[in-house]
Amino acid sequence: HTRCPMNGEASIRCVVHLRGLLWSCTPDDVRASVSPLLPARCFLHDVFLPLDARARPSGTAVLVLHAERPAAASSERSVDAAVAAAARRIAVALDGAAVRGDGDASESVRHLRATPSSARALKESRARSSAAAARALSLAPQSFNAGAAAATTAIAAAPSRRDFVVVCHAAAAAASGAFELSDLSRGRVDLIARCASAALFTSHGVRRGCRLWLPLVGGGLTLCLDGDRARRLRPDE
Repeated sequence: HTRCPMNGEASIRCVVHLRGLLWSCTPDDVRASVSPLLPARCFLHDVFLPLDARARPSGTAVLVLHAERPAAASSERSVDAAVAAAARRIAVALDGAAVRGDGDASESVRHLRATPSSARALKESRARSSAAAARALSLAPQSFNAGAAAATTAIAAAPSRRDFVVVCHAAAAAASGAFELSDLSRGRVDLIARCASAALFTSHGVRRGCRLWLPLVGGGLTLCLDGDRARRLRPDE
């Protein structure tokens, strides 16, 4: 047991696991939501937000609380029983409580789920979160960025116009609007899109000196995509 920092009285410390929070919640958000819901003579001491295996917020919280210490709790066994009883009492008070979600509409209300926990479970949760954060931090530097240096000169544009021709075999169905993405002989639209992207676009803009020709065999139609006429386009368009 210890002294409660709120009123200086002898108290016991218990742990409660809380689910149903927004992933974006901060410890202060949890305090603001939970403190008004606590039973009398219970005080929130600490809030820990565990991370999942990928070091992302998990939408859960572990609450460390001070509760009034029963006068009869003198032996270690009786103190342990009092801690467990206090954790159950607080969990019952918090379980099912409605808190605001991520919007103003009524459907944004979230309902909490609270269960008693323990100091040992809190310690294990902290260890798992620390290990997940360490793993994520070690993976952050990408190998393809190692030793890379920024370019000091711009890549010179091609001195003359370039024309690319992509022949689409048996594309009559494609010309009428029917596409079969998994059959090259019937017009691979995804392949055409990749050819257009590679021919017309750089990482930062359009190759204005390039034209892409798409003769649709069987459809009696030839498409010309001219970089000079492209405006405000991106490679994924």
